[in-house]
Amino acid sequence: MKKKWLLPTFLLGIMLVLNIFRWGDIGGTTNNGIITKVKIDRWNGSVWEQKYGNGNYSEKQIKPSIIESNRPRITKTVEVTGSTEGKPMLPGESISDWFKRLAPEKHTETINVAPEEIYWLSSNGLTKIWFTSTMSFTFWLVISIGLSIKNIYKNSSVDTHV
Repeated sequence: MKKKWLLPTFLLGIMLVLNIFRWGDIGGTTNNGIITKVKIDRWNGSVWEQKYGNGNYSEKQIKPSIIESNRPRITKTVEVTGSTEGKPMLPGESISDWFKRLAPEKHTETINVAPEEIYWLSSNGLTKIWFTSTMSFTFWLVISIGLSIKNIYKNSSVDTHV
């Protein structure tokens, strides 16, 4: 008898074990009733800070993943608009000249910025991949168990035709 349920069970077990060992605790503190925990995502190396207490919860990434931190920064040219505030009308200045001077000053600057995040390598993206894979393996397991049970009943029926 073929055990069609063996492979999806094995893969589902691997996925559950991977998730159990995904997060590691680095440390934590308590200050005025607010608990701060620092965790590392072992799948991509990012470090997260979780704060909770007094009915609040927040979470933020304090160190990007290993892949993201090793990507080179990119140079970008942006248009910067100056402020129009604090430009009073000067003595002897006409209203039309004042309006011209109020127009925002525009110039371009070259800045060095981090590249956009590769979403599927981020912690959220990896969680979605894990969840989708786990649900797929679970669905596969249910179908394979159903087929195995069907084959058991099919093989155990007595043939009455002569």
